[in-house]
Amino acid sequence: VVGHPVVRRGDIVEGWGSGHARDSQDTLEFSALRDIAPEIETFALDDVAAAYDRMADNEARFRVVLEP
Repeated sequence: VVGHPVVRRGDIVEGWGSGHARDSQDTLEFSALRDIAPEIETFALDDVAAAYDRMADNEARFRVVLEP
């Protein structure tokens, strides 16, 4: 992200720290124990344009994942 235009327009860029590696490991282990899976929308790699369009049009649900 180029900072100057963002600051000039008054845009806000936010993130969320994921904590320590142990936090991520705990989350993965909990998910495995409880059979929790992410909610994703998959697209073939050849359909990358369609996947991008769904995201750009705010029509994608959950995470968009490209598969080879």
